[in-house]
Amino acid sequence: MASLASSGPSFGAKSGTIAARLWPLLAPAAVTTLISLLALAGPDGLERKATLMLVNMVFVIGLFVFVGNSGVLSFGHASFMALGAYTFAYMTANPQLKNTTLPDAPAFLRDANIATWQAVALSALVPAAFALIVALPLMRLNGLAAGIATLAMLFAVGTTIANWESLTGGRTTFATIRTVTDVPFSLVIALVMMTLAFIYKESKFGLRLRGTREDQLAARSLGISVLRERTIAWVISAAMVGIAGAMLAGFLGSINPEQFFLGARSSGGVTFVTIAMLVVGGITSLSGAVLGAIFISGVAEGLREVEDLTEINNLTNIVLAAILLMTLILRPKGITGGREIYWPFKREQTMRRPPGTGIPAAETGAAVDKNGD
Repeated sequence: MASLASSGPSFGAKSGTIAARLWPLLAPAAVTTLISLLALAGPDGLERKATLMLVNMVFVIGLFVFVGNSGVLSFGHASFMALGAYTFAYMTANPQLKNTTLPDAPAFLRDANIATWQAVALSALVPAAFALIVALPLMRLNGLAAGIATLAMLFAVGTTIANWESLTGGRTTFATIRTVTDVPFSLVIALVMMTLAFIYKESKFGLRLRGTREDQLAARSLGISVLRERTIAWVISAAMVGIAGAMLAGFLGSINPEQFFLGARSSGGVTFVTIAMLVVGGITSLSGAVLGAIFISGVAEGLREVEDLTEINNLTNIVLAAILLMTLILRPKGITGGREIYWPFKREQTMRRPPGTGIPAAETGAAVDKNGD
């Protein structure tokens, strides 16, 4: 009995340590789950808004994996979402309609009708393969050049999808997609994506990539390949955002190019809103990505209702742009300050007095640090 009693504090300390290490994942996951459950208990309109919030959250988490860890801003991730959405559409849409509307498409695509989770997996694989192809030139760039290059990729993919009529149907709507995306489905995917993003950030790959973000020359001097580390994050990020595209297609039931690219209705859409979510939340933390997605989604939905009541055009885009600008000026590191949510139950260190002195040990250490010794 004595041995069991003595092992109790040790077990509790270990449990607390594990919980503290996992808290940056558990805290945003708990908040997301709570909001989703509240939405399920509410009216249908609230459930729809919560589903869109979760779709955006998966996109932003994917964006965080690359942008947050590498420090390289990408404007082209909407192209991965489009590739994922069109892959899911081909794999789940009605084969009879595909054979009628897309007679020149490959037969295996026209006749495809696979299980939902298999289609989601392919929606991650196709953007990831494309990201790997374009990584060699793009991942060598930094700063403004990288932003312009990823924007050029967005235009290239958008133009291809909008004009390849035999394969995508061009600018016409791709309809009869299997509608499977609801709050439970989206919540499961969002929690899985959070877990994967957390594992990557805590892994040696995430650590090395953040090292290149902080000081690229120092990282190179330690033998870290900037191209390799960025490519790994870029491909993982593309796969996650591709899954967000599958979720969107499975939610709407029909898609067209203007939902993803810089068209008349989407100029303030996917690309701008998701970057705003990441920046406002905190670009270098998973907690920031999740909280930013929740905050901006809620604000955007509220503003759209105001637009419907007042008939003020583009009010949502204007207010979101103002929020983004104020964040960049007043709090450049976002709501979370670029940090993860801290474990709230950490015990303060006991103040002990060094032998033969009347000064607490903590104060002694502080005095030494202050004097620079």
